[in-house]
Amino acid sequence: MSEYIDLAYPVYSGMPVYPGTPKVEVIPQENMEKGDNWNGTVVSTYTHAGTHCDAPFHYDKNGRTIDQLPISSFVYKNPVLVNTPYKENYKVTVDDLKSVGDDLYKAEIIFLNTGSYKFRDKDFGKYVNNFPSLSPEAALFIRKELPNVKAVAIDTISIEDLAAGPETNFAVHNGLLNETNFDERSIVIFEDYNPKPIIDKKLISAVAAPLRIKNRDGSPVNIVVEYEN
Repeated sequence: MSEYIDLAYPVYSGMPVYPGTPKVEVIPQENMEKGDNWNGTVVSTYTHAGTHCDAPFHYDKNGRTIDQLPISSFVYKNPVLVNTPYKENYKVTVDDLKSVGDDLYKAEIIFLNTGSYKFRDKDFGKYVNNFPSLSPEAALFIRKELPNVKAVAIDTISIEDLAAGPETNFAVHNGLLNETNFDERSIVIFEDYNPKPIIDKKLISAVAAPLRIKNRDGSPVNIVVEYEN
């Protein structure tokens, strides 16, 4: 028997976001308790706030936008969870990926659990500074050696060491997302997700549901995982 769990964080006013990016606002518009005929709300959010999806256009000006990606880009068989011990500035390696064994080569989505999620609510300063990330070598390994992979998710504010990004031409994001320099295959990225509910679980499948925002670089997303109960 299987169960389902959503790995996205809730959206609310003042929720944690990457420093310097717009704050999220959730503003009641109509309120039945105040005499309105219905309840309604206005949500204002950056496309990369909270649990979100990066489309190729995020780093590739000629890449597909979030609404142009096929639905199949967000439906996954054989998900795998890669666990690494938490360490500041740690770069997830190819060997870390290979630690899950043969299942890696069948997976359509890789969930990275660096342990960073533990600090999101209790020490957001630590969460957004010196966080673990995927190494450029691992990103290229996924692109070149794992043809079944359609998405990579990480439990950090970004999949890449953003401080080093300009020096490497954002090798991790471009290694996964860029369609112009590699091929038309898309490997979408999910950032700032919560791996806690699926640790030590046998994963069966997963599906993600971004907003289909026209001509845009990304979107808030829900990620639902099916696991064996």
